[in-house]
Amino acid sequence: MLKCINKEVLCSVAGGLIAFCAPLYAATPVIVKPLSSVVSFEELTAPATVVNEQHIVVSAEITAKLLELPVKVGDSVTRDQALAELDCQDYLLYEEQAKQRAKSLSSQVGLASRQLKRTKKLQTTGSVSVDVLNQRQSELNSLWAQLQGGKAEEAISALNVGRCSVLAPFDGVVTEIYTAPGALLPSGAAVVKLLDTRRGEVSAALQPEQVTSLGASENIWLRTGENRYPVTVRSILPFIKSTAR
Repeated sequence: MLKCINKEVLCSVAGGLIAFCAPLYAATPVIVKPLSSVVSFEELTAPATVVNEQHIVVSAEITAKLLELPVKVGDSVTRDQALAELDCQDYLLYEEQAKQRAKSLSSQVGLASRQLKRTKKLQTTGSVSVDVLNQRQSELNSLWAQLQGGKAEEAISALNVGRCSVLAPFDGVVTEIYTAPGALLPSGAAVVKLLDTRRGEVSAALQPEQVTSLGASENIWLRTGENRYPVTVRSILPFIKSTAR
């Protein structure tokens, strides 16, 4: 009997009888397991705190009596929402006074301009002297300067009227109140303290060897009690505290 063996077929020839044999494959057992049961993940932790530089005191920008304080501690506010209303009567009067003064100066500038124009025509015919022409020009220049000052006063008055409402500079939450209605507030007096809830960042103190692992991590979390919040790395400071490493 002749036997031939290769990697795929085993066949036997004996006494003129040819037998065909099916290919033989060795049975390989396969075990399926969840990836989580065969791959281990290392979890690194470091102490961290939530910091927020946008926690500011909102102050009055003019001297006035506080009429209304419509917010309380814990209230959420939006940008440009009124946090306080100040007595604006005096500033409205100042604004009207500045408007009328600017209007009067504008009329005087117009008159002086027409007088200068006529004087120039008369001076060409010799009817008036150069000194008179120069005087008219000087008067016009003086009135023009006064008008510019009057317009500046008008703009300042309008700006102060706008400051009669103390507005929130950003969306946030009121954390403190420093005054009450009826108080006379000087310019710069604190009214409320406002926290920007959208600007919170996590600050963590890492060991030098943890910095590399942090850069390669796909999942970074802030854990507070039983809660976890996903975070991303904004910046790594190239600074090591010598005392704590």
